[in-house]
Amino acid sequence: MELILYIHIKHWDHTRKYFRSEAFENSGDGSGVSVVDHSCLKKGSGCVCSHAREYYPTVSSEPPIFWPFEESILPIGYRLEEERSDTGDICHRNIKGIKDGKEKKFFKSIRSDGKLDLKICDSDGPRPLRIPEDIAIWRELEAQ
Repeated sequence: MELILYIHIKHWDHTRKYFRSEAFENSGDGSGVSVVDHSCLKKGSGCVCSHAREYYPTVSSEPPIFWPFEESILPIGYRLEEERSDTGDICHRNIKGIKDGKEKKFFKSIRSDGKLDLKICDSDGPRPLRIPEDIAIWRELEAQ
């Protein structure tokens, strides 16, 4: 199953030129790492971008940035639990069973292996995130 992890630009480390690991950590309330079931959202919203804007306006930035990945890459011992989000998203899932700190190490290893294929939404829909160009554009928009 393909999952979507929305990432906010605030987690971008301008010095190191990558997204910090807290973008991938367990939620403070103990609910796990929040993701969205891509096949479910295609049946509803139809598009990852409109889904982010409808259900996750504070979790993702504008324009939305996200990481699509296969559930099969998750570490041994995880559980994927369905749970409607606070905003009413029925496609929301929580990745549980990865101990605090271990989820960060897992995602750091993905980033280090070059497997972090991030996407950004533009007027034509999702496309690969261009670093540093898209980050620079976002910073300019924020400054306005």
